[in-house]
Amino acid sequence: MTGTRGGLSLMPRGIRHKVVAAYCLMSIIPLLVIGWLISRYVFSGVKSPVEMINLTAVVLITILISLLGVVLTKRIVDPVVRLAYHARSIASGDVERVIEVQGEDEVGDMGLAVNEMADRIKKNMSELNTYGERVRVINQEINKKVAALSGVLQVTTLMSQAVQLDVVLELVLDKLQQATEANAYVLFIQGGEDLSVRLSRGIAQGAAPPVDWSPYRELLMRMERTRDLVIFDGEQRKNILAEDFFKKYGMGAGVLAPVVFQNKLKGLIFVGSKDPDLVFPPADLEVVRIFQKQVGIALENDFLVKRNKELAIRDEVTGLYNERFIRERLSEEIRRAILFQRPCSYVHLNIDHYDEYVRVNSPVAAQELLKKIGQVISKNIDDICKAGRSGKNDFAIILPEKNKGEALQTAELIRKEVARQSFPGMGSLPDGRVTLSAGVSANPIDGLTGDELVNKAIVALLQAKKSGRNQVTA
Repeated sequence: MTGTRGGLSLMPRGIRHKVVAAYCLMSIIPLLVIGWLISRYVFSGVKSPVEMINLTAVVLITILISLLGVVLTKRIVDPVVRLAYHARSIASGDVERVIEVQGEDEVGDMGLAVNEMADRIKKNMSELNTYGERVRVINQEINKKVAALSGVLQVTTLMSQAVQLDVVLELVLDKLQQATEANAYVLFIQGGEDLSVRLSRGIAQGAAPPVDWSPYRELLMRMERTRDLVIFDGEQRKNILAEDFFKKYGMGAGVLAPVVFQNKLKGLIFVGSKDPDLVFPPADLEVVRIFQKQVGIALENDFLVKRNKELAIRDEVTGLYNERFIRERLSEEIRRAILFQRPCSYVHLNIDHYDEYVRVNSPVAAQELLKKIGQVISKNIDDICKAGRSGKNDFAIILPEKNKGEALQTAELIRKEVARQSFPGMGSLPDGRVTLSAGVSANPIDGLTGDELVNKAIVALLQAKKSGRNQVTA
């Protein structure tokens, strides 16, 4: 039975024969020759010149045979020594070393086997390195998601505590910066009709410059519609508008995340990198999407908080301020007027024959009446004045910086405007129309506190009622 290359044979194919031959050449054959010489020449006593020449030749041949044995032994031992040396090197980690196979004997088979083992070790090490790299990437993604989750929890906690919007947005930018690999972060929030820079990180100038959005209307409309990220990096470079936008900020790559609620674009998250070859990893994009939703929730939460505060000081029917707010604000304005020695007036209005109007018509019609009169009042006062509903059918107006004469003019203007209006069911009223009576007061003539001005204006209002209604009295 014979073996094949790469495996050991059960019957030796060369090295044993070489060892036997070397042993014979180095020891057995020389011993036999020496024995023959001793028996042939020493004991016979014959010493002729020819015999001496023959003896010398035999001795030289014997020496040559011994040298051949040494050479053959060296040729056997040297490959084994080299194989052992290379095997130790491979065992110490030098898997790139390759044993040079010079023969097809058992030593050659061993060399091939060691080379194959080294190659397998190298492949296994390569697979381990690849696996290690994959594990590292997975760990990075896990760490980013953990950081994002931690950020989400912190942002949610802040929102539940109704803290200021800027505090929430600051935390969002901080968490984005920790969880993604980029150079710049900007939050654009709707201010008026356009988006404006609210917060920024990593911008060289310290603050992100304002943006003229005119060239990017199409891009904004698309983001508002799709609500998806706009990515411009080493792989995705088709969006020319996005490329132009990022270049204006000195960025070679970036991500834009629209913030939409109530079906309107209310904000924009900008994440930029100076490296044009950067490809944003999926983990980074997922983090951006998470905080995109968080910013949307924060904006909507802020809107609801402000709306609730506004409702707390507004009358639900007319949209004007409620009585509590008017009373508090009047006291503040009176204190300011006294401090700076400036005038401040107050007007109290009442709808004439209101109960009769409700009785003949309906509560729904009465609410529409109140709402429309509130609109007339708001239209006829300036921005620094404050109007509110102060009772069932009463209205109040605070007029800072206006004396009693100016307040009388304003009240008279409102009275005439209401009298000219057409209201459903007003034909059932005594005058066939809706009218107002009003009382006017001013500091310091009529009082030095808010309550004093209110009481004085109500007294004047009652006087107007007694005098026939649909008039202004001071």
